Amino acid sequence: MIEKLNVRTNLLNPKIYSMKLLSILALFFYLNSNVYAQIQKDLVTITGRVSDYKGNPIDNCSVMFQNSNFDVLYETKTDEKGKYQIDIPKGRYNNISVYYLEKTNYIEQK
Repeated sequence: MIEKLNVRTNLLNPKIYSMKLLSILALFFYLNSNVYAQIQKDLVTITGRVSDYKGNPIDNCSVMFQNSNFDVLYETKTDEKGKYQIDIPKGRYNNISVYYLEKTNYIEQK
């Protein structure tokens, strides 16, 4: 005698349902980890230090990576020790600029 399988009962069986869910989640995380690894592979970390002519660190200084039209593609700021770090895609950058403006305001007291 051939038994008829109840497909609906099989799909809702907790063991089968949890195994399918676990398989889908594992596949999702595996695919995402490969994409993330590819993104990480294409980035490089650039570090440096900006100082004045006496060797003193300059904080809050802008370090910019620009293309041939001088459009700023990536920018970071230096810390209190004059150090900066930025993760940017591998490639060729035509210009690396460092900008620092120091402005002192004087207020007259009346």
